Formats: sequence, C-alpha cells, structure tokens
Amino acid sequence: MKFPDSVIKELPAERIIGTTVLLGEPPFDTSEIGPLSGKVAGQIIAAGGDLDVGVGLYSDSEAGTEVTCGYRMNSADGNGLNTTGPTSTELDTIELPPCTAATLIHEGSMSRIGASWQHLSEWCLNQGYSLNGPCREIYLEEDDGDGSDWVVELQQPITR
Repeated sequence: MKFPDSVIKELPAERIIGTTVLLGEPPFDTSEIGPLSGKVAGQIIAAGGDLDVGVGLYSDSEAGTEVTCGYRMNSADGNGLNTTGPTSTELDTIELPPCTAATLIHEGSMSRIGASWQHLSEWCLNQGYSLNGPCREIYLEEDDGDGSDWVVELQQPITR
C-alpha cells in the first residue's frame, strides 16, 4: 500500500460535541462506533442543531482506549443546540487546544485506516517527534455506498 506524504500543521483550538465510549485494549471491537456516530448526529438534529464535519477522537486511558464520536461545533452558540428543556442534548462538549500535528489524508476503505495510522505514527517517530495527545480523524468525505470511498484526515498531535 502506498501512502501519501505526511504534513506538519498548526491546528487551531476547536470544540467538538459528541459522546465518548471505552473500547478497552486492542484488538478493538469497533462495531459500536458507526451506530454511535449516527446516534450523536440524531441527538444534535433533535436538539435543533446543525451537523458540521464529523470527528473521531482517540485517547489512551488506564482502562483502555477511549473513542469520542462527534462533530465540530460550527458556531459560538454550539451549532444552535437547545441545551435546556425537553429537547436538550445529553452530549459532551470537548475543548481541543491548539497544537502542532502530523497529518495524513487516508482515502479508501475504513478497513485499511489502521495501516494509515501505523504509517503516520512510524513517520512521526522516524522524524524525531513524540506523539502527544489524542489523535483525531476528520471525516472530510463519508462514504454512503459500499464503504470504499472515505476521505479522512488523520491528525496526530506531536512534540519534539
């Protein structure tokens, strides 16, 4: 498999609205991630919000890997969400600080995204960087068909 070049970027601070689940230790059962993303989207819409770009956040904890499925908040008022009353959302708001990140564009099936992450991690370490903080998947183009046409920006925060 040929990989595109990795690029170093300065990422701005951003807010994500979503839900976090614990996957435990590898190998992961990721079957709940797709349905969870759909549930989050439904909750945002039900609360009167607008969907922006989908985001997945992956971070290590003592109990295993935590995954947040969510969406970028596209406005200061939280995507227009109703946060009180009978249609309020039970979603969490995650504040991501600005950071320097190594990035790579993954195109194709999500079944091959693990190889793209492996390539990006090895590239970072070979360039003398340390992995620093939760990694991010930014779903630029989601596949609605057979699952082979995804475009996802992988973002790994780094330090020297």
